[in-house]
Amino acid sequence: MEIKSINQFQLGDCIGKGAFGSVYRALNLENGEVVAIKQLKLNKISKSELDVIMTEIDLLKKLKHPNIVKYYGFIKTKDFLNIILEYCENGSLQTIYKRFGQFPENLVAVYISQVLDGLLYLHEQGVIHRDIKGPNILTTKDGSAKLADFGVATCMGENADKSVVGSPYWMAPEVIELNGATTASDIWSVGCTTIELLSGEPPYYNLSPMSALFRIVEDEHPPIMEGISSALKDFLLQCFQKDYNLRISAKKLLKHPWIQNARKKLNSDVENIGGWDEQIKSVKKWNEALTDIDKNPVVLELPQQNNSDRPVPDPKINNLLEPEKDDENWDEDFQYESIGNTEFINKLQIPQILNQKINNNDTNSKMDKDNNNKEITIRPKSKLSIGETEPTLKASSISLYSCKEGVLENWEDDFDMEDEESKLCDSSAASFTITPGNYKNLKKSDDIKKQLFEKKKNESDNKGNKCKLSFNMYVEDESDDNDFEDISWTEQDDLNLQKIKTTKGFVFSTADDEDEDDPFSDICEEFNEIELEKNIQKEKIAKLTAEIKQHIVSLSSTNLDVFTNSTQKLKLLFTEQPDLTNVLITNHFILPIIDVLEKSKSSNTITEILELVKIISLKNNEFQEHFILLGGLPLIISYAEMQYEHNIRYLASFIIQTICKNTKSVTFQTFISCRGLPALVELLGGDYLENKDLIFMTIDSIYDIFELQNSTPKSDYLQLFIKCDLIPSLLRVLNHIILDKDIFDAEEYENKIVNIFLKFSRGDAAIKEAVATKEAIRCLLKEIDKLCLRQSINILKGLKNLSSDSSTLDNLFNAGIIPKLIKFINTYKDDEKQYQEISNQVLNIIYNLCRINKNRQESAAKAGVVPILQEYVNNPSPLKEFALPVLCEMVHAGKATRTILWENDVLSSYILLMKDTFWQINAIDAIFAWLLEDPCPIESVLEKEENIEIIINAINLCCSTNSKFDTKFVNFLEILQKLMFISKPITERITIFTLDQFDTLGVQFFGILIGKLLHPNALVKVNILKIFTSMFESLEHEKRKELYVKLNNNYDILLKLDSLMNDSAILVKDLVTSLKKNLDEYI
Repeated sequence: MEIKSINQFQLGDCIGKGAFGSVYRALNLENGEVVAIKQLKLNKISKSELDVIMTEIDLLKKLKHPNIVKYYGFIKTKDFLNIILEYCENGSLQTIYKRFGQFPENLVAVYISQVLDGLLYLHEQGVIHRDIKGPNILTTKDGSAKLADFGVATCMGENADKSVVGSPYWMAPEVIELNGATTASDIWSVGCTTIELLSGEPPYYNLSPMSALFRIVEDEHPPIMEGISSALKDFLLQCFQKDYNLRISAKKLLKHPWIQNARKKLNSDVENIGGWDEQIKSVKKWNEALTDIDKNPVVLELPQQNNSDRPVPDPKINNLLEPEKDDENWDEDFQYESIGNTEFINKLQIPQILNQKINNNDTNSKMDKDNNNKEITIRPKSKLSIGETEPTLKASSISLYSCKEGVLENWEDDFDMEDEESKLCDSSAASFTITPGNYKNLKKSDDIKKQLFEKKKNESDNKGNKCKLSFNMYVEDESDDNDFEDISWTEQDDLNLQKIKTTKGFVFSTADDEDEDDPFSDICEEFNEIELEKNIQKEKIAKLTAEIKQHIVSLSSTNLDVFTNSTQKLKLLFTEQPDLTNVLITNHFILPIIDVLEKSKSSNTITEILELVKIISLKNNEFQEHFILLGGLPLIISYAEMQYEHNIRYLASFIIQTICKNTKSVTFQTFISCRGLPALVELLGGDYLENKDLIFMTIDSIYDIFELQNSTPKSDYLQLFIKCDLIPSLLRVLNHIILDKDIFDAEEYENKIVNIFLKFSRGDAAIKEAVATKEAIRCLLKEIDKLCLRQSINILKGLKNLSSDSSTLDNLFNAGIIPKLIKFINTYKDDEKQYQEISNQVLNIIYNLCRINKNRQESAAKAGVVPILQEYVNNPSPLKEFALPVLCEMVHAGKATRTILWENDVLSSYILLMKDTFWQINAIDAIFAWLLEDPCPIESVLEKEENIEIIINAINLCCSTNSKFDTKFVNFLEILQKLMFISKPITERITIFTLDQFDTLGVQFFGILIGKLLHPNALVKVNILKIFTSMFESLEHEKRKELYVKLNNNYDILLKLDSLMNDSAILVKDLVTSLKKNLDEYI
């Protein structure tokens, strides 16, 4: 085996591979140190990029921190650029969790705190990492975590496919949208890495890279896993602040409670957490615990309440616990009389079930205890007079009867004791009144004493002075006569009775009634007339009811003539007098109709019955509800099937349509539960020409369903319709309607079908994905230009809704939507109003499809979208925000796309966009990316004087005291310094132009740059120093001296540089030292 060597380094085994090269373990033969060497293939890196990488390494090798991987330098060979790095023996965090499983939360906090320490150091040095993730966090044997791949990976990624590079699952939204990376972008990646370590996968890892990027931009924040602490949840929400200007810094995150708690625990228990071996043990233990949870589910034990003194009611007998409601007025049936009658008492019987309960020795001990703690007593009144309440029998507050004035009637048929045993409550139940309906099964009073209260006697005696448990006080001596001769009635008794009657609302005079005037004489005649009319009406209804009954009975006749005659007369009756349909409900005539409908075999019979049901359904919604409740709906649905004749299907379809118009939720829900929706979809099938009427009626029914306002969630029946393949069926019908020239109201049904599609497009993600099949989209695109404009725009709205979900984009694109939409929009170019309305929908769809996907961008460019986008980019329009991001991203889409951009002079549009503070970053980023790929033609345009002036003025525009614009200034400055570093001609033109226009543009330009040298952000200082270095190196000797003199005379640049030598950032001091060396001969 051949051993490879690079200078003093001997290569060992390969420990990692990437898109640009491989990483090897290597031995330094001079000092025996083990290092890592990252080999980058030179054929995959342009010369300009290579210069940037080598310059960056020369700077980064000066950085030193316990939580970053040390750069030692680089060695350039014929085929590779070899970057020498510190070797971390335990590999990356990704390697650890893939080998041992996901990390516990406390260990994740330990690692993330170290990551933040290293990240804070990089940010203070003016370095943005840009690619924080598990694979780029390396570990050592002592458990330390170190950040790797900062700086160099960024340089290599500038020319790569920006829609994917930079590890898409960890990318911040502003990076995806090409607004430039900042230190805040690293914080977003820290949040993603935290989730990665906890779960083993970064957010959205179940999606494709393109779909994940789409969701990162669209969602409020990535999904946060369940089961984490509230402190960690808050930590993640801080990291996932959508606005990067408001996102928390690494310095503040280190003060977060979640990090602070982890550090306290680490300091108090270093031996248990600190070592790598101990960390691996904690990972194994955590994953074993997770496995045990899966195998042995946790059983929660509810605390038992100590309610031994409070018996639990038997839930089975709640019906017996409630007093019976009696709406009858017994005052009219009975006169006031005494209840002291032995016949009344002798009729009383305790229900058999009550005896069984009391004497049951098999009940559990708890029930016995509960029962024994309760007292059953009878508390009769000592005296009963008119107007007083009746005596009550109480058993634990249970009254045995509550009849009025003690008068009884025979209610033997009113109370069924068949299931009493399952309903009886124990003695702890709430109050229960035995009403007159119970008396049939009550035993005599002696039995009550003996059986019901024998067990309670001792307890009741101990309770104190309670009423005796006996009915004897109510019973008269049988030897007494019942003629009441011993009762004497006095005048005072008359007076008392008069008072009682007065309280009842009636005053009776002792005078002769005949002497008084009749108070009702004036209205007797009117009452007679009213009663007469009512009686006549009742007589008519009675006759008609009898006639209807006779016809209903005749429906079951086997004689077809009799059957037909009855159905015809019923239809005539209900048509002429719709109110008679109520007779079917009140007289229970609906079931016979259903019975005939179910048993009928003849087509004629079925047709007649369906026509009858149709007429009644139209006249009476209540009949419809009773018909459905009694089971008629499944029969109607079954007759809509294709096996039946057309007229039967038509009638069934008509009845279904009336049901679909019913606004009551119960009716509609019953229709759904009877599989009514599949029946509707089936009605759309069959031959179009033969079933037009059925199809149109079904479209009406489906449309009515979507218009109903009821409690049923629309998503439910959207899903049901999806399962039945409604959309393909509707689109097939739409195609037939468009081709059919004989339909008078074709536009109405086209509109209904399009509106139904529009409602589906507003469904959730699952519904959108189910609707957006390639076949469905192709069908819609085929018909879009054959419909009227209003309907075409509605289809575009539906397609826009579908494109808002990433799961539909591939099907939309594969169906050929982009070329079709561009062709469609161009047909309306001459009609400004219609063109704007169509453009509004089309540009939204193009934006959703093409953003972050260079394949679709290239397809759109070839289809002719560039002129349309450029039209809105160059003019003030609300649609500019949809057109411009796509146009700026297209520069990354490939050589063919850039050729189309060049032909349409899009570079000029990019340059003009630098005048717009809102889009400056997008514009200069696109220019820089294009310059990397095609330097010569781009430089030839940028070198023009007017364009150089725009670039210089852009610095003035983006420099603002507003904090949000200050972030844009940082981003713009970084891209500008990279542009000036890789293009010496442009840097020279900018420098000479500012010198020539020093009193105007130059003063402003250099004033901003030198003024920002004291900026607290190290990244700003580093980029300004790099810009000055590039400017001095681009000039010849004389011009260089002229620049130094003007800067020193006007801004004391040398003094400013000397003050920066005390800066805490190592890179700043290093750049100042390098710049001063270039100026030594002029100082």
